[in-house]
Amino acid sequence: MKKRLPKSAKNQKENSLRGNKKVLIVDDEMDIRRNCKQFFEKFSINVDAAGSAAEALKFCDRNIYALVFLDVGPPDMNGFEFLEMLKKKYVSTKVVMITGDASPEKELEAFEKGASGFLTKPFDLQELKAIISKLL
Repeated sequence: MKKRLPKSAKNQKENSLRGNKKVLIVDDEMDIRRNCKQFFEKFSINVDAAGSAAEALKFCDRNIYALVFLDVGPPDMNGFEFLEMLKKKYVSTKVVMITGDASPEKELEAFEKGASGFLTKPFDLQELKAIISKLL
C-alpha cells in the first residue's frame, strides 16, 4: 500500500521539485514588508510577509522557504533565538538578518548562529537584488 502525503506536504514537495523559490520577510515594520514584497514580486519570486515570529512560524509550517529575511527584533521573540530555531528546523533555508540598530557584535552573533547575510536598515533595493542573486 502506497503511503499518501498530506496535501500540504505534497504541495511543498511539488514546489521544491519544480524549483520554485519562496522568500519570507519577517519584520514588524509594515513599510519594510510591503516594499520588499513588491520588489521580490517584480522578479517573479514567491514571497510571504509576517509581522511577528508567531506569524512566521505559521507560514513555515505550510511552506518551504529558500530564503528568510528576519528582523533582529520581532515583537514577540528575540530574533537571534528565532534564527537558531529556524536553522535547526529548516536546515537548508538561508536567513538574512536585518536591523536598524546594527553593531559589529550583532553581525558576528548573526553569523555565528547560522545567518547567511546581514543587512542594516535602511537598505536599498539594490542590496536586496545582490542578496537574492547570491543566495537564491
